[in-house]
Amino acid sequence: MTTKLVDVSNDYKELCKIANYMRGDRYISEVFKDRIDRLASSRFSFMIRKNNKDIGFANLVIEKGNQYFYFLDIGLKEEYRNKGVGTEVLEKLHDMDFDRFVLLEVKNDNEAANISINKVGVKVTTIGNINYYLLQKDRVQEFIDGDYLEKLSNHVSIKSKKDLIFKK
Repeated sequence: MTTKLVDVSNDYKELCKIANYMRGDRYISEVFKDRIDRLASSRFSFMIRKNNKDIGFANLVIEKGNQYFYFLDIGLKEEYRNKGVGTEVLEKLHDMDFDRFVLLEVKNDNEAANISINKVGVKVTTIGNINYYLLQKDRVQEFIDGDYLEKLSNHVSIKSKKDLIFKK
């Protein structure tokens, strides 16, 4: 059976399930336990379902001060990783029409995620140990012509400065 994305952006009960995954699922919480605030700043939230079972989530996050991008967070239960589910989710999201560029931040050493996103999106830059991918491959020229790479670099720089301030 195919993977489904169910828009739960306005469903409090389903958003609570996503929060529980972010904090409680052992494998998902490795990435998201300290980033639960991202759920509150999500513009769109999707429950990922396969065979009528919740197997993960996808959130399109608006990071503070940013008006150009949605940053995509995806969390999948361990037993569904490396089975093409992430690629299916990315393909479904790619086919949706969003009013902003959709970007993914993937650590260099996350081989499976880098391979998966390369099938659907395009890498636009690497900053530090993070690869940045544009989900909408068909909008690359617009991304380049509109100087969005500089806007992304500025955003990441601002974000890094904030991280340094909070870590002191």
